[in-house]
Amino acid sequence: MTYTKEELNDALRAIGSLINKCEKVQEKLREGTPQHSLTKNRIKAFRIASDHITGALEGEPPRGEADSARLEKFENAYQGLQDSMSDIPARLEALRSAGKEKTVTYKELVAQKLINNNILMFFERYGIE
Repeated sequence: MTYTKEELNDALRAIGSLINKCEKVQEKLREGTPQHSLTKNRIKAFRIASDHITGALEGEPPRGEADSARLEKFENAYQGLQDSMSDIPARLEALRSAGKEKTVTYKELVAQKLINNNILMFFERYGIE
């Protein structure tokens, strides 16, 4: 659902007021009582809501969207790494066939294959395949 900046600012003011009132009430409650815990949880929830509204006012994407975009970037990078790993052996073989095993290009490809392989093994250790 979309809200105007005015609606978000109004909500932010209302939440700020609720936080303030809850903090005053909490001071009067004995710690460990259900009322104290409930008030503490309400304050935390209001602060989270306040942070999200402030983020929306500042143009930040909602947290879920930012996480999805970050995951997509990671998946693209991982796919690029896998594609590179399948491309390198053919390039190495072409250089071998041409007798160019001592060239810088050949040595760089061997090094890149080792690096890519180590990165993939690292991800596999954490269950990312």
